[in-house]
Amino acid sequence: MTKAESQLKRYQALMNNALDGIHVLDMQGNIIEANQSFCDMLGYTAAEAAKLNIADWNSQWSRDELLQRLRNFVGKSARFETIHRRKDGTLINVEVSTVGVEIDGQTLFFASSRDITARKEAEKSLQDNERRLRSIIDTEPECIKVVDAQGQLVEMNAAGLAMLEADSLAEVQQKNLLSYIHPDDRTAFMRLHRKVMGGESGMLEFRATGLKGASRYLETHATPLRDQDGQITSLLGITRDITDRKVADEKLQKIQTNLAAAQELAHIGSWEWDVRNNIALWSDETYRIFGIDRDALSEHRKNFLDLIHPEDRQRVDQALSDALNGVRQYDVDYRICRTDDGLRIIHALAEVMRDEEGKPVAMRGTVQDITERKEVEQKVQFLTQIYAALSQTNQALIESKDEATLFGWICRIVVEFGGLELAWIGVNEEESGRIRPVSAYGRHTDYLDNIVISSREDEPSGRGPTGTAFREKRSIFIQNQKTDPMLANWRALTLKYGWGSSGTVPILRGGEPYAVLAFYHSGEGVFTGEIIGLLNEMAKNIGRGLDRFDLEQEKLKAQESMQLAATIYRTSVEAIMVTDQNNRIVEINPAFTTITGYTLEEVIGKDPKILQSGKHNKQFYQEMWQSILSTGHWRGEIWDRHKNGGLHAKLINISLIRHPDGSIYRFVAQFSDITDKKQKEELIWKQANFDSLTKLPNRHMFRNQLEQELLKSQRSGTPVALLFIDLDRFKEINDALGHAKGDLLLMEAAHRIKMNVRIPDMVARLGGDEFTVILPEFGERLHLERIVQDLINELIRPFDLGEGHMGFISASIGITIYPDDAEDIGGLLKHADQAMYAAKAEGRNRFSYFTQSMQQEAKEKLALTNDLRQALARNELHVYYQPILELQSGQVTKAEALLRWKHPVRGMVSPATFIPLAEEAGLIHDIGDWVFQEAVARVADWQQRFGRLIQVSVNKSPIQFEQPEKYIWQEQMKKLGVPGNGITVEITEGLLLKESSKAKERLLEFRNSGIEVSIDDFGTGFSSLSYLKQFDIDYLKIDRSFVKDLEKNEDDKALTEAIIVMAHKLGIRTIAEGVETEQQRDLLKSFGCDYVQGFLYSPAVPAAEFEKMVARRTIG
Repeated sequence: MTKAESQLKRYQALMNNALDGIHVLDMQGNIIEANQSFCDMLGYTAAEAAKLNIADWNSQWSRDELLQRLRNFVGKSARFETIHRRKDGTLINVEVSTVGVEIDGQTLFFASSRDITARKEAEKSLQDNERRLRSIIDTEPECIKVVDAQGQLVEMNAAGLAMLEADSLAEVQQKNLLSYIHPDDRTAFMRLHRKVMGGESGMLEFRATGLKGASRYLETHATPLRDQDGQITSLLGITRDITDRKVADEKLQKIQTNLAAAQELAHIGSWEWDVRNNIALWSDETYRIFGIDRDALSEHRKNFLDLIHPEDRQRVDQALSDALNGVRQYDVDYRICRTDDGLRIIHALAEVMRDEEGKPVAMRGTVQDITERKEVEQKVQFLTQIYAALSQTNQALIESKDEATLFGWICRIVVEFGGLELAWIGVNEEESGRIRPVSAYGRHTDYLDNIVISSREDEPSGRGPTGTAFREKRSIFIQNQKTDPMLANWRALTLKYGWGSSGTVPILRGGEPYAVLAFYHSGEGVFTGEIIGLLNEMAKNIGRGLDRFDLEQEKLKAQESMQLAATIYRTSVEAIMVTDQNNRIVEINPAFTTITGYTLEEVIGKDPKILQSGKHNKQFYQEMWQSILSTGHWRGEIWDRHKNGGLHAKLINISLIRHPDGSIYRFVAQFSDITDKKQKEELIWKQANFDSLTKLPNRHMFRNQLEQELLKSQRSGTPVALLFIDLDRFKEINDALGHAKGDLLLMEAAHRIKMNVRIPDMVARLGGDEFTVILPEFGERLHLERIVQDLINELIRPFDLGEGHMGFISASIGITIYPDDAEDIGGLLKHADQAMYAAKAEGRNRFSYFTQSMQQEAKEKLALTNDLRQALARNELHVYYQPILELQSGQVTKAEALLRWKHPVRGMVSPATFIPLAEEAGLIHDIGDWVFQEAVARVADWQQRFGRLIQVSVNKSPIQFEQPEKYIWQEQMKKLGVPGNGITVEITEGLLLKESSKAKERLLEFRNSGIEVSIDDFGTGFSSLSYLKQFDIDYLKIDRSFVKDLEKNEDDKALTEAIIVMAHKLGIRTIAEGVETEQQRDLLKSFGCDYVQGFLYSPAVPAAEFEKMVARRTIG
């Protein structure tokens, strides 16, 4: 076989065995050759196929298009899909591979056609499936989404977009997926994402918020998606909106809760009683209804009856017997006494089982707690009664002609128709503030004889329900008389009458409280919302009835008023002027002529401008007319001119009267002459704002001016200085020379202060010898200090008080600066006062700026004073005794009672510190009386124990002489058996200098009762020898300031010896204080001093230690 034959054979084998339809075409598309597969594909025989042209089986393109495509294939190969038409007309999809080649000068096209109809149908089926799946996904009501490994949203169906309130996937992808999830659920969502990307499926309920803000509950089920290599690439999530389910769950839970509550509220239990064996079986609910444990009750009839209210036991026992005997069915209501919540009402129903002989063998029944139902029935009955009472009340309002009849009728209706125990109406008496019962009906009206009720809140009897209801114009209902705190003052009485609840409703007259309607019921908690509403309506109707009475009275009065108005118009002392719409005078009354001097004939038709005085500018009248035309009235003061030319002030009220259509009809002016009043007001203003003596602004005007200056300072930022001036030694001059001279000095001082400050500065007198100066915008402190120093220099100059008297004073000035030292008036004044006292403490005749240390000292002083107020009650004060020795014998014969304060925190507080505080705070009286009580009790005790009198000296402050002692000393001493000379009263020289009548009277009383008087610290003051004789002084106490340098100071020696000699000449004994050395003692002894005390012998000691010294008689 030749090579050509072999190739031809292989070619033929390929053609015949190929599954694809192979065919060869010429340039005109005619078949040159086709294999059997091609013929079978198109349904032609080989002979028929040999006659075919490409246009016979290709249904996609025309013949020309097919030939053009063949020409395009020359020299190259191509593969494409097209449609072939079979012999029977059916169409098939084919994939054609062709190549155009030239063989022996002829162009041939070798083509292979493969039937791809099945593949196309599979592809179409796949596309259809994809479209159906897409349609299903897009119409699926649940969200289907794909999330990649980074948590970014890749795909989401329409349901998911709707859940997030988005129109497109791109709109959702603009934000991070986590941003849609509730912050509290994000951690759980990220945990789910990690779990699924790890290969597990998962589920999560979470909350999400859409783009438009709608929030919903979602439930997602997620599973991993893998690629063809099995790697997890993303997460597929199916999410459903469970908001409705959540809401439904909540509703279901609520329904279940309500159902459980309803079942519990039904309170139905079952029971069975074995009559023969007397054994009872109860259900759990029965035990719960009776409020007892299973073990707390034995199965016997008697134990069951013990649970029943004593008043109902016999009736229930009889009902059981009747049922067993066949008399009637067991159907009974009774009360039980539960230990946890009191009385409950039970309905019991049972049937009796009998044997063949008709004998009872058992009872089966139920029990139900019907307490609430019974209460409802009672409430319905009560509500019906109140409706009836309201109806009857309305009838009474129609038929009553006066208040007394109406009130009596109302009380009776409320009781008889309303089912209440007692009702009463009380009217408020404005002057006394008492609510006085004027009508009452029902049981226990005597209750009203024993009560006092006020309408005023500041009285205890006004803070109960009746007073509160009246005052606050609201109804008050007490649901439990036994426990309500508002009835604290009346509880004993209300419980006496057995009332359980009560109510009080205010009765308004003309919109204001006039009276109250009070009522009482035996049951507790009976006044429910609807009943309260009806009773409030009843009170309102009663108020309307009273208003109707008043209206009828007003109609009668109106008729009288019209007659009276005409008389008043003619006889009124107040002028009346009427003008028309053009403001021309049309009418006046006689008083107009009296006040203005013009008659009607002189002013009719004229403009009231003829009365103008010229004192008011054009703007004044413009504003007046604007008010009249806009508001319909104007009231004010006007200066007008009398016919004779004189000016007078008028208080005028102008009213505008309009026609029904709103146009102006008349202007009515009423006025009175207030010229005298204006003059008096000016005088009163001056009296209210200026000091009558110095003509300076007083405290009131000072505070107003200071307030204005502080406001200016806040706006401008410039400081304001305040001076507080106190005149040193003024009181001594006033006491010595009399008030007239003191007034002269004050007037001159005020003049000097005013002349030495600037024009914008204000000088004021606060009272007494206290002045203030307000200095706004004072510049530098150097300038301020120059002004203050000038004031000090002026005030130290002598004052000529006439009649040869000269006054010598100085000034202590405190300075505060706003806003540095304080932020308000009170703070400035307080700090200026503190600074002034600091200047006094430094020696007077000087000034001092306020410092924070002063404030701290003031706080410390206040704290110590407050502690001192409690010291007596807390037993912190103690009386110590310093022995006083007779110098010649060396025996302890006397003692000085000295007060000591042991503070729980500060320790021992010096008397020099706390005694002045006690005097300032007014505590010295109580403390002084207590010290006396302690001292006189000791004297009495020692006299009895030691058989001799130990005299005790008690210091008495000058302040104590200004008011009576709590205990009269003489009476107290007499009561304890202490003679007059058992106590010595120690006073200071200043008390004698004051010439106080009270002090004189008290000292003479002491002398007459034998109580001796000692002058303390003699020689340091300014007392006169005449006072020593006038008051019959018994002892002079030589001050320690003379004694301490006695050994080395010749002056002190001379003065001390002179005092002793002088005292002895006057018959007065001497006591030297502060003796600390033997040399001092010896000198005093040589001078003839009678007694001594001091640390040489002993400091002040507690009573027990002092008693030891008394027992020894000597010290040492």
